[in-house]
Amino acid sequence: MAYQITGEVKYLETIVRAYDILKEYQWMASGGYAFNEHMATPEGSNYTDVEQIGQSFEVPCGSWAVFKIVRHLISLTGEARYGEWAERILYNAIGSALPMKDDSQRRGKTFYYADYRLGGGRKVYFECSFPCCSGTYPQAVAEYHNMIYYLGDDGVYITQFIPSVLRTKYKNQDICLEIKGDYPEKDTFQVVVQNAGKYTINLRAPSWVIPDEVEIKINGIVYKTSVVPNQWISLVREWKKGDMLDVQFPMHLYSIGITKKHPERAALFYGPILLAAEGRHFTIDERHYDLKDMEKSKKGLTFYSQTKEGKLLSFRPYWSYKEREWYTVYFDFIKE
Repeated sequence: MAYQITGEVKYLETIVRAYDILKEYQWMASGGYAFNEHMATPEGSNYTDVEQIGQSFEVPCGSWAVFKIVRHLISLTGEARYGEWAERILYNAIGSALPMKDDSQRRGKTFYYADYRLGGGRKVYFECSFPCCSGTYPQAVAEYHNMIYYLGDDGVYITQFIPSVLRTKYKNQDICLEIKGDYPEKDTFQVVVQNAGKYTINLRAPSWVIPDEVEIKINGIVYKTSVVPNQWISLVREWKKGDMLDVQFPMHLYSIGITKKHPERAALFYGPILLAAEGRHFTIDERHYDLKDMEKSKKGLTFYSQTKEGKLLSFRPYWSYKEREWYTVYFDFIKE
């Protein structure tokens, strides 16, 4: 706000630097930060914190804060990279939280802390009714629509691929776009143009995509364009009513380490989806940088592996876990 009011660049530089520091030292796999509501050290204290602290991330309050900072950074800088944090939080933090309770016994009970502990965690409600997260929970949920569309000098910028409809004006022309599909359950989505007009549709290329695998079609014809992760894919065209944009961002398994120095203590992702194994575990019989064989085990959104001791591991989206169901997010992978 200080930058918007004064125009002094130092204020924008401060918030950009804060984002960079948070991403470098603080982010956990879900996009969450701050074990026990404390910042990690640059040396990587998250490595040991994940062994013992169940209060891993304050989900509703933290998600709401992330949505606000991301919205401002995209608006002020025009950079696509900030949409990555919103994507992580959207599906794996507030989007994976237990719903607030509104019954006679547990009215006002709210999901507060996510538990990412090595060795397993569970989703539980905070012990007191109406904690601070009971206020930010609905605000975070209601904020998601502000994460999707932005207007720029050349047209529309789409940062999240949630089914929705945009109705707005751009240079005295009406724009109406509709996003359809089951992303991220599937790796495809569609954008339908409802009004003719000349403008650019800019899509955020996710950080995890392999550029050569991305496929974009307009009315069934492949559209050749460059793709760079965390940047905009710009589609310049005089659009006609009914034009259909088909987008495929092929997804793969990959790991995200708890710290830069310890990529072997990591969580698993499939595209933007955080995976958790059923039950309580510590190890996985995989190398964090080579998950091709494990990816072949895919059935729906479930993947299979085993611990170093030979126990079966069944991974599914973290959002699918219910109240008090044991799961494991972080594992120790095989070291070289």
